[in-house]
Amino acid sequence: MRIATALMLAFGALVFVGVAGVLGIGLWSARQNTAALLGDKADLSIDVLVANLRRHLDPVAEGNAYLAGLIARGDVDPDDPVQLGEYMQGTMAATPQVIGMAFIDAKAHVVRVSRGNRSVGFRLSDWSNNPQIFKMLDAARASPEPYWGELVWFNEIGATVLNRRAPVRRDGKFLGVMVSAVTVADLSRSLADDEEDDTLTRFVLYGRDHVLAHYAMSDGVYPLVPGDALPRLQDLGDPVLAHIWDTGSRGSQRMPIEFTPITQGHRAEIDGVSYLFLYRQIEGYADIPLEVGAYTRLDENWLVREQDRLLLAGGIGLVILVGSVSAALYLGRRMTRPIRALAEAAERMRALDLREVPRLGASPLVEIDEASGAFNAMTAVLGWFETYVPRALVRRLLAQGDRTAVVSEERPVTVLFTDIRRFTTLAQSMTAAGMASFLNHHFSLIAACVEAEDGTVDKYMGDSMMAFWDAPPADAGHEDVDHVERACRAALAIRRAITHDNERRAQRGEPPLRMGIGIHTGLAIVGNIGAPGRINYTLIGDTVNVAQRLEELTKEVADGSPVEILVSREVAERLVPGWSLAAYGAHEVRGREGMVEVLRLVGRGAKTTGAALAGGAGIRP
Repeated sequence: MRIATALMLAFGALVFVGVAGVLGIGLWSARQNTAALLGDKADLSIDVLVANLRRHLDPVAEGNAYLAGLIARGDVDPDDPVQLGEYMQGTMAATPQVIGMAFIDAKAHVVRVSRGNRSVGFRLSDWSNNPQIFKMLDAARASPEPYWGELVWFNEIGATVLNRRAPVRRDGKFLGVMVSAVTVADLSRSLADDEEDDTLTRFVLYGRDHVLAHYAMSDGVYPLVPGDALPRLQDLGDPVLAHIWDTGSRGSQRMPIEFTPITQGHRAEIDGVSYLFLYRQIEGYADIPLEVGAYTRLDENWLVREQDRLLLAGGIGLVILVGSVSAALYLGRRMTRPIRALAEAAERMRALDLREVPRLGASPLVEIDEASGAFNAMTAVLGWFETYVPRALVRRLLAQGDRTAVVSEERPVTVLFTDIRRFTTLAQSMTAAGMASFLNHHFSLIAACVEAEDGTVDKYMGDSMMAFWDAPPADAGHEDVDHVERACRAALAIRRAITHDNERRAQRGEPPLRMGIGIHTGLAIVGNIGAPGRINYTLIGDTVNVAQRLEELTKEVADGSPVEILVSREVAERLVPGWSLAAYGAHEVRGREGMVEVLRLVGRGAKTTGAALAGGAGIRP
């Protein structure tokens, strides 16, 4: 008897004997799985609602903070109302949900822009007679960060508005507050427009007793009690939502839903009908927490239908059990090989070892064949990705976990700049294709030297290259104390590579290549810099500028070396004994006050320690 036949008969017999137990366990498992899936669906429904709320309000906060920052930095003059109004109009053009913006200075003089039916209006006002304005200014003066203020009924537009407030300070002096306003009616419309499941009624509660957003408020007409800016639950006109917190209406659930810690819910009996309420508390979008949620009507027979379907499926499964077991054994053997190949290829891709990822073959099973095709296409896409993004940088970022944890910070780094001398003259004798081939060859030589020393190539700028070390750190939270030495070793490796390449160029009758390299170490701001659609992990700051200026200073050095390397005193003082340096004096560098003491990096040789540098000893003049 073949082993496949033996396995099939044995497996079939076991399944027949245990079918009653399997069906019982299946029924229990289906109940638990359904509860878990319903919990996941509930969580996903609230996730969508929260995401829609954030998509509506986050751009308001960003635009508000951006304009406040322009004023704080002096890019916009708050005493020039025309300029300030134009910037407000530009910000509102990018955030159509904003009904109006205003800058209120410390004396309650106001520049405001409001959105009308077809245009944006500009107005100057004096609110110095309004004590509520000075109360708001005092609150803004006391707040170190932008915040959402209390809800306000705005008589001019006849609507309740959420308002984002950003205190503006320059050199420690309070200049005023930038305010952006969004109507609750517009927020209600945005939630209604985003609804895809018409069985859910969505809402946002202000605290537990007032309604901030609801489809009934989307036309801007809602009942208000004097002194309130929002309708109360019982006054809105939604009889179901009015009973959301009534403990007496809560009933037991025949199948409990496994709620997550952040999404809560309960079942309620209202006028003889069962409803399921889902809600989640979020903070940061008003002066008190908001309850974001939805409710839906429950069908009392839904559990019975699920049980009947399960029993029917069990009966049909009993009839086709033998054939299913045979097909499963056969397909299992056929599926094992491509799945294993897919797993092995995925493991190599996880290590970013794209060159070793094999191309997966076709499979007679459609899903596996589609997965293999998608995997092959993904491998090709990642191949292009690897071309434009340094693999070492991606690995270090992956080691830090979630990408939201990559935040900008100031940390010690070492920066290296390179540049080809007389490149313009050299380029005039080349075709476009020849120029591309020359630069690709040149950058492959010097980039390999940087990567061999665990450096990161930040960017190529024409014939120049910028690289840096210890960002992000290989060991998160710790500085690589050797990153200065790594940069200097990379510079010497570049010199050797260019020297050898010049020998080959001479054999071809081509002129030798000359380069300059500048290296500086110090603090720099490191992190994701750019717009949301195009972000670079890069460095900015004085350390980067000094390294570039040192590279420019190499144009004045001419001792016959094909690659001149200049370093700052800060670099020299961190080198261990065994390096050879030559003093080049103190120089002014463009864009920086004061003098920078510069040294030429000769190579590895005479002892030149940080202590010797401090006294000026051991340095070749």
